[in-house]
Amino acid sequence: MDKPSLAIIFVHGLFSGEETWSPLRKLIGSNSDFADVVVDTYNYPSPKFKINPLHRIPNINDIAEGLRTFLEEKFADYDAVIIVSHSQGGLVVQRYLQRTLNAGRGKKLANIKYIIMFACPNSGSELFLLARRWILFFFRHSQAKELGVLSEAVAEAQNKVVHNVVRATTHSDTEWHIPISAYFGSTDNIVRPVSAVGLFQDTGSLPGDHSTIIQPSSSDDLVLLTLRRKVLKVKERLAEHASGTGDDLAESASTNTAESESEKQHWAFTWASEKKSENVANDVLRAVQTARMIHSIEGILSLSVSEEPGSLSTQSGASIAQAVEQSRIVVIIADDLDGSLDCLKLLEAAKKARRKIFVISNGELTERSKLAVLDIENSLVETTILNQTELHDELLRILTKSISETK
Repeated sequence: MDKPSLAIIFVHGLFSGEETWSPLRKLIGSNSDFADVVVDTYNYPSPKFKINPLHRIPNINDIAEGLRTFLEEKFADYDAVIIVSHSQGGLVVQRYLQRTLNAGRGKKLANIKYIIMFACPNSGSELFLLARRWILFFFRHSQAKELGVLSEAVAEAQNKVVHNVVRATTHSDTEWHIPISAYFGSTDNIVRPVSAVGLFQDTGSLPGDHSTIIQPSSSDDLVLLTLRRKVLKVKERLAEHASGTGDDLAESASTNTAESESEKQHWAFTWASEKKSENVANDVLRAVQTARMIHSIEGILSLSVSEEPGSLSTQSGASIAQAVEQSRIVVIIADDLDGSLDCLKLLEAAKKARRKIFVISNGELTERSKLAVLDIENSLVETTILNQTELHDELLRILTKSISETK
């Protein structure tokens, strides 16, 4: 008997299980377009509590490794696989892709033809952040800790996936193009639109909240129609490939990727804050995500003050000079530049690279700070005095202004 050509793999979220997909799987089973499609679920443990002291709750890396084993042992011989995730399941899938590419095993992704993420907390969940503190205090939940806003591990995985999967131009051990779509629920108050969209380009809104977005009640529900459209697209490419009339099954991304890379360099910006503050970082994130949605920009390079005094680090590991060189503008958030060697270093790097500098302060700058700013050509510096509550709006204004000026 010939091997099945296409499989759909579901990956559930936090505190959930395979039953979360039951309504969708039931409708798939009665739809003729899915008749020759094998449907399976990667089911991993995600309990609310750890009761047995001999057991531990697996973390995201553990679950991603389990997904790798699941796919390689059960679906390695399939022509095409579509992965569909919900909530934390999207983070699991991204971590799996990141780990696979970091290990130089890109060819293992060859039969994954599409990934669909529903309500994935790409930038964390603000509502869950409050609950997470309570859960971690009592139970130290190894999965929940990555669902707060601005998880470094989540951000690193997303950056890897955007650059080495979505915008990949070749098929190699370290990059492999796979189309990824990200959808948010129109009434979801757990994972907001900017988080569900993340840095992905192919995005959309579907009816429902965080749970009901993947629980259709009829064959006309958009979530089923969305999945059906992706399945038919993959089937079409399978048929073309079998007949010898089509190219590689993975969609060609060379043109779009080239444009995205150019756009990435064009819109990248570097920022630093005098204080390591979650509120400041969250304001930056929200401003970036809003600007991305308004102007369809990607590839934001963010520079933040590290935990080591007097040093700066970037997610990409670039030096200050490298980060500034790749950036269009520099944003410094400081009450007192005189009290932050980090901000002064960044100011000097921006001056040497002749980058436009925006200094945002909650109060009047000190004399040393004024001298540092005045030492730079006036046309390159813009200073703003504002209240902390206005930071997000000011950052968004700066990004919008810079984007408009360079169009």
